[in-house]
Amino acid sequence: FEIAHEETTANTVYASDDRDAARTELDNLTAAYRAVVDGPDKELAEEVQRRVGGRIRELENAVKAMEEMALHQD
Repeated sequence: FEIAHEETTANTVYASDDRDAARTELDNLTAAYRAVVDGPDKELAEEVQRRVGGRIRELENAVKAMEEMALHQD
């Protein structure tokens, strides 16, 4: 995520691929998070949501902001 942000900010030739990779990994992370949060173990779900939920939202917002930045660079 950090590299994708740096490349996007610098508007390098690698920026697009790095953003795509960041989006893919965020989607994978979100799917894993959802699998636990929506899973049968409610105690584990609450713990993961409490500890990780805020970080997931931060990453989602950061990736969205990076993608929007890229749209305005062109």
